[in-house]
Amino acid sequence: MNCMRGEHPRERAPRSPLRVLFPFTGTGVGGSYVSASLLARKLQESGEVECIVVLPARGLNTQVFASEGLRPTYYDLPRRHIEALEDTTSWIRKAVAARAAVAAHRLALRSLRESSPDVVHIHDDRTMLSWGRAAKRLRIPVVWHIRQRTGTWWLDRYRMRLADSLVFITQDARRHRLAISQLSRKPNTVIHNAVDDGRFRPPGDRAQAKALLGLREDSVVLSYVGTLQPRKRPEWVVRAGIELLQRGRQVQILVVGGDPIGGAVQRALKADVGRAGYTDAFHLLGYRDDIAAILRATDILGLPSIAEPFGRVVIEAMSSGAAVVATKAGGVPEIIDHGINGLLVPPDDYAGFLAACDSLVLDAGLRRDLAQHGLETAKERFSPRFMGEQVLRVYRELLEARQSGLGR
Repeated sequence: MNCMRGEHPRERAPRSPLRVLFPFTGTGVGGSYVSASLLARKLQESGEVECIVVLPARGLNTQVFASEGLRPTYYDLPRRHIEALEDTTSWIRKAVAARAAVAAHRLALRSLRESSPDVVHIHDDRTMLSWGRAAKRLRIPVVWHIRQRTGTWWLDRYRMRLADSLVFITQDARRHRLAISQLSRKPNTVIHNAVDDGRFRPPGDRAQAKALLGLREDSVVLSYVGTLQPRKRPEWVVRAGIELLQRGRQVQILVVGGDPIGGAVQRALKADVGRAGYTDAFHLLGYRDDIAAILRATDILGLPSIAEPFGRVVIEAMSSGAAVVATKAGGVPEIIDHGINGLLVPPDDYAGFLAACDSLVLDAGLRRDLAQHGLETAKERFSPRFMGEQVLRVYRELLEARQSGLGR
């Protein structure tokens, strides 16, 4: 639907169902795409929202949305601009990305005029600079779903001026981002991510789940699941696995995740395992798309991150019936109640992390208790239906405020 000349989307009453645009500027995979795709499906299922997913080009995230029954459209951003927006690690790269954001902004304006949504819901920081600006120009309400714990203060101040409503994934992220930007007057709320409980579920028989992956059925499986990056410290899980084996524990260790720096971390971890002489007990699997099957075979998930915006793998492991040991970092303490549905250790306490893993290896009863309470937590607090209801409330309040403002 094209806007008539002189017509602005905010100047008409919202339709039923609401048309909500989910735009992105990247083509990769990651937690933001998983969360957004799950949310879009639940909103569609409610019958109150029509979600339009718009990607810059076909990529890995196309399948993420397709797996939820969503068919993205594309606004054909050139590949060089997509790559520039995905790499802003230096000031030079930021300058290149700024030019790419201008190109994305022009295409966003065209797409918004053609689709005429009631709300634009943006799920990552970089997309705010192009699509948020375009929506602001066309006076379309913008929800900025803030999924990162940290940001750049001057960019955040600009992005927050483009947004009409803010959604944070944790209280921790809200404290940090609002403190950085020094802006707190925007309507904002915290809505935790949800877990796809249709995909992540406990196994009927964990021994059989292990056998399907070629693992020993009589051993305790300790897993790391996440990208192999310094912030997440996969080396702690590898080191803990080696020390547990040295103590004579019957464990197998899975390390699952892609290496974003060209395989250097993967090679270093393999070298550590080789020097220790425990190659047969370790499975360094790299990137996998069968995470649900891996978590069903997992007894203990280790997440030793320095910081975590949320900790999606924690609720996935809980929903899969695994016990969790994690560092008390970022949003993770908002998920885990220590000693009830998981174990928490200080972020700089490797000895504590090792001791917690060892206690779960040795005590099957404790593993079962934590796993059972974790499963209950996932069902009660992180259901997709609950997340969808909370986001729909944000849309309603935002549009009602808009209509009220027009009526005055």
